[in-house]
Amino acid sequence: DETMSKTCFITIGHVGRPSRPNDVGASYEAFVESEGVRLYVAGIRAHLDSQGWVVMISDKGEYATQKAAADQANATVYLNCHLN
Repeated sequence: DETMSKTCFITIGHVGRPSRPNDVGASYEAFVESEGVRLYVAGIRAHLDSQGWVVMISDKGEYATQKAAADQANATVYLNCHLN
């Protein structure tokens, strides 16, 4: 339905968790997962923006806190992004 609000709440995995402040996710040589996810999320955001979506991105808080924020925002889609 075109009149339905389309909101995507995206979280960047391994970033901003108080319980694991130094966690950056997987790494290999110079690649760090959390930085790769930021690039990936930027592409997702650009695509969704072009399709008329409202995009919210969070890189702070524990996963449950981020999911609660998505629920509070009435997000249509919740993505917790990681790269392996």
